Amino acid sequence: QTNVVSARGPALQVLTPDNAFNDEVEAMFGAWAANCEYQADLSLVDLLDGWVAQFMIYGEIFAREIIGRSVADYRILDLGPEALDTTLVAPRVHSGVEVDENGKVVGYRIYDPANPTAKDTLPASLALHYYRRRFAMQRRGFPGFASVLQPAADLRDYDDQVQDAARAAADHAVYFCTNHPDAEFAEPTNLTRKVQRRVEKYIAPGWEPKGIAAHQPAVTYREYRKEKLTDVATALEMPWMILRKDASNHNMSSARFDGSRYAKAVERIQAKLERRFLTPIVRRLVRIAQYSGVLGPTPRQNKWERLAFEFPN
Repeated sequence: QTNVVSARGPALQVLTPDNAFNDEVEAMFGAWAANCEYQADLSLVDLLDGWVAQFMIYGEIFAREIIGRSVADYRILDLGPEALDTTLVAPRVHSGVEVDENGKVVGYRIYDPANPTAKDTLPASLALHYYRRRFAMQRRGFPGFASVLQPAADLRDYDDQVQDAARAAADHAVYFCTNHPDAEFAEPTNLTRKVQRRVEKYIAPGWEPKGIAAHQPAVTYREYRKEKLTDVATALEMPWMILRKDASNHNMSSARFDGSRYAKAVERIQAKLERRFLTPIVRRLVRIAQYSGVLGPTPRQNKWERLAFEFPN
């Protein structure tokens, strides 16, 4: 998330001929972004950070706008996809999304997961909802990790078994054997006796101690994990070098290639945040400020909606 949002968050640039108007809007947005969550304890950077995680895990982002009479009263309530009431069965309601006769989204059926009886309908005009649309009539998002659940489960099970095998070999006791013809004979009283871990058995001289060889992790363990983690990283559009934070097997050319691929993936996510969240939020802030008399009218020589957001590294 930090690579996408950056530590300081997006910087706004308003592109109108009126520099004074631009400066006022940018300053207002910066002050609002420092503390904009409904509970008054999260900044816009915190919200964007959580939204990126929501998109990666759930495949969609869902939040609510709370509008008051002033800019200070305008807040964002992060609901999350789990707030949508998917249990409701009603005409024109699909997984908590309500549409009209033409298929346009008009509202969202939401509830409090901590109190399922507290249900409400959120108008679409006050909702911030984004998902990656893959086919017509799609109303909800698909988790990006859905395609790699099996590789992740295989890797988890494999790691557990390898760790258990390595621990068992390390915990096995030393056993003794000999091929010396004059060695004292030790009668095998119990051939099926279990070898106790962390216990040594001493017998007559001439016998040699030997340990049970550890064969795990195998020599292919690293390559197996790399292949599975590569499958997981594919869902994030993240190269192996970035996922592992390790460029030891890269030269300058391959590292730059992987880094450029990941930079393009990050730019796509930033463009989605800018188009579906940041731009509507700034427009709402400007309208509220103008209605309350805090901000002057928008310059008519150009459309002030021409906004630019920069995500500094």
